[in-house]
Amino acid sequence: MENRLNMYNIKIEGDQFEQVWGEDIVGNIVYKTVNQLKQYPHLDDSVFLCLANGGNWFFDNILKGFPEEPLRVEYALLSSYEGSRRSYIKKIFFPKPEKFKGKHIFIFDDIIDSGNTAAYVINKLLGVGVESINVCVLCKRETALLEPWNSPLIVDDGKWLVGCGMDYKGRGRNLGAIYGKI
Repeated sequence: MENRLNMYNIKIEGDQFEQVWGEDIVGNIVYKTVNQLKQYPHLDDSVFLCLANGGNWFFDNILKGFPEEPLRVEYALLSSYEGSRRSYIKKIFFPKPEKFKGKHIFIFDDIIDSGNTAAYVINKLLGVGVESINVCVLCKRETALLEPWNSPLIVDDGKWLVGCGMDYKGRGRNLGAIYGKI
């Protein structure tokens, strides 16, 4: 159960987390990404692909920036973690890649850790003849080799994060700020 210690610290499953970025900073990344997307010249011919579950928070907030746009939206459910340790990429659900043929693809996720999940999705899409593939994330690890299309928050490689789609032992994805394990 989550117990709030104060507005800058939380406790999840007995472990303490301190706020790394507040809702204002996180909101600024969303705002900037929406503005970049609105200026994209091929938006009408694009598909937004959310990598759930982690990407849901970021993606939902991105979509709020397009209340009048008839966007094409798809979801994939992949897992590259088992509990709190890295594992292989497990495909749970992925739309038929043919849906993306000839389109400009924007992949949305919460964080680029190693980049393996994004690379997996990119490789699935490259074979069907997409026009372009861009990755948008809220956070990126310092050493991740994949460079996202937007300008995310840069994360210390050793910090376990929770909030804004990222979870700890299945908890905390819903938080509007980002916390790091102490």
